[in-house]
Amino acid sequence: MTSLATPTQPAGTGLWTFYGSVTISAPAKDIWDALVDFQSYSKWNFYTPTIDTPNPPEVPQPGHIIHLHYRPESTGSTMKVPCEILEVESSKYRIVWRGKAFNLPLWVLSPEKVQTITELVDGKCKFEIWETQSGLLAFYTKYGMGKKLSQMNQGIAEGLKGYVEGKRRGE
Repeated sequence: MTSLATPTQPAGTGLWTFYGSVTISAPAKDIWDALVDFQSYSKWNFYTPTIDTPNPPEVPQPGHIIHLHYRPESTGSTMKVPCEILEVESSKYRIVWRGKAFNLPLWVLSPEKVQTITELVDGKCKFEIWETQSGLLAFYTKYGMGKKLSQMNQGIAEGLKGYVEGKRRGE
């Protein structure tokens, strides 16, 4: 797979992309509201159960630094990773952040995560999540953790689906 585009990495310029997607039976606004409600992540996102933001419960804006409490598997200890918000576009249902682990220069590791919601027919939407990585350490993550990271993004997508559809059913 050619690497997918992010705000600062055109398609094909990153080393690799890990991807997840799911169809959710809910309006885009309901999915968006859950996606940007970082305080609800512990209810559905087993890989990033906590996100610290500058002014909760407000949605962070471009330039803000958030801290993900992240793990590459659905259980176990988390590590705190700072990320810079690059885009928050509620009209396009798109949020993007760039990892800044250990304050490494971008030529060492530049991971950018994109999450989008696309309206389909019959009250359904497609949720997509991908992270494109470039830099020297991207080789390590691709070959050392690639399968886990791909499973993680798919797990995040499925967790969001279960949470949003469950709320609509009154669960």
